[in-house]
Amino acid sequence: MPQRKHSPKRFPEEEIARVLLPEQTVQSVTVESDYVIAVGRHGLIWILSADDLSILRVIEPRDGPFLARNLLAREDTLYITRYDNNDEMGTIVVVDGWKPGDQNQTGQSAGTNVCRKQCNEKHESCTAKAQRNYKRTGEKATARDAGEDCRTRQLECFRNC
Repeated sequence: MPQRKHSPKRFPEEEIARVLLPEQTVQSVTVESDYVIAVGRHGLIWILSADDLSILRVIEPRDGPFLARNLLAREDTLYITRYDNNDEMGTIVVVDGWKPGDQNQTGQSAGTNVCRKQCNEKHESCTAKAQRNYKRTGEKATARDAGEDCRTRQLECFRNC
């Protein structure tokens, strides 16, 4: 009996956006309206624009790091299942007021949103510079370190907003 060769399907769609979240491995992701919500390895919540995946807001967990398993967004509330190797197994974390730009829910001002936009612009500039240096030198390790430095700077910028 002849073996069939596996041929991957080709899709006409093109990738339109990509984001590397600083210091994070994405554990769970969902979409709500105009936002993509991602929870990182340590419970850090990233609110991204659904249009271009630009980072709009970062929410740090109040009770310290945790490992997220599932994520559900329903209107103004996020529900995150938490799985840790301690007494927190099976906990559901509820986060209200996660949407960026609504002063009443998030406490963010217009100035904070401008600051975060500037952080994204600085990150794009830093990343472009790292890519140019990689094309010039061809050194993967140096390029990887430069990219990580850009992501670390972006996170620090967000924390200062």
